Amino acid sequence: KAYAYLVKSIEPIDKKFNVFIKELQQMGKEKAMKESENVQKITPFYQYLFDVMEPFDSTYSKEKEEQITTAIIKATQ
Repeated sequence: KAYAYLVKSIEPIDKKFNVFIKELQQMGKEKAMKESENVQKITPFYQYLFDVMEPFDSTYSKEKEEQITTAIIKATQ
């Protein structure tokens, strides 16, 4: 039950992150590279939830971090 709540808690952060990625994709490459640093305004919220989630699922945070990194790389290419 607690795990389901934590996963549900990540959804609003995911929505904000997805909007951020869409905005990066619509920018030019150079501007997207500069703006990509602003992901640091979103990722601390993930990290907090990952820390709480760790006892329930030790792989979730690693997988999610890889997804975030991949999305940023694709958006700035």
